[in-house]
Amino acid sequence: MSKIQLIYDNSASWEKDYIEELFSNINYNIVYLDDLNLINDNMTNNILVFSSNTYSFKSILNIVLRIKPFIIVHLSDEWGNRPEYTYLAQHTKLLLHQHHFDHYPYGYFNNIYQIPLGYMTNMFNKKYGLDYNKKTLLERKYIWSFIGNIKQDRQEIINKFSNKFDKKFIGNNMSPSEMADIYNDTIFVPNGKGNIVIDCFRIYEAILTGCIPIIVCDKKEFNERFYYNNDYPPFIYEETWTDAVNKCYYLLNNTEELKNIALTNHKWLQSKINHIKSLIGLAI
Repeated sequence: MSKIQLIYDNSASWEKDYIEELFSNINYNIVYLDDLNLINDNMTNNILVFSSNTYSFKSILNIVLRIKPFIIVHLSDEWGNRPEYTYLAQHTKLLLHQHHFDHYPYGYFNNIYQIPLGYMTNMFNKKYGLDYNKKTLLERKYIWSFIGNIKQDRQEIINKFSNKFDKKFIGNNMSPSEMADIYNDTIFVPNGKGNIVIDCFRIYEAILTGCIPIIVCDKKEFNERFYYNNDYPPFIYEETWTDAVNKCYYLLNNTEELKNIALTNHKWLQSKINHIKSLIGLAI
């Protein structure tokens, strides 16, 4: 069999390092394309990685029928209005996807798996992979940090946490590696909504740098967004930012519980990544 070709939609620049990590246990060539429609029909033994923010279902289905990939990775779809992409599972051994919505027809297939959103490209040194040199929680400079644009409930986050904790970092327009360094000096990373849903790269970036992400939503939203094939994560979540601030204050005064939560989060995420790698190996 010829070497596997991992064909990558170049518009999905955010996840490049993360996708390489997920496929790091197999031997492949990676081919970055600005236009997936230019894929050669003669290419065999393929994996296809694409963003549905760039390609319509009709376009992707046509590509899939031509190159017959072993594995398809569907990135994006934060808005939850593209259930038709689920049917790509009929044409591949394994369909990996970001985000989960209860109204999508996942139940018709047994080869669909939700993946954590991941982390920004260039956040971690590829030489060390995800073996980030983390400071212990109690030697970190900041009780909490927020890096990003202000939208949705994020101003409330900043107000509530600032009123309770002085040791903080608030910033924007930082490089991924600079952000990783700040997180490595932070205990809590409150996570507000992105454009539409609560699931956000910030959660997983925080965990991988040893922080504790704090999420505010109701139980229904938590269970839908973080379903992970019935393997719910042990994230801290509260229903109001007042409750979230009080939870953080409590944990700062209960350090063993604090450290255990960080460890449990990291173990869950590492277990998910390892399981995805095993699914990839089986599909190949």
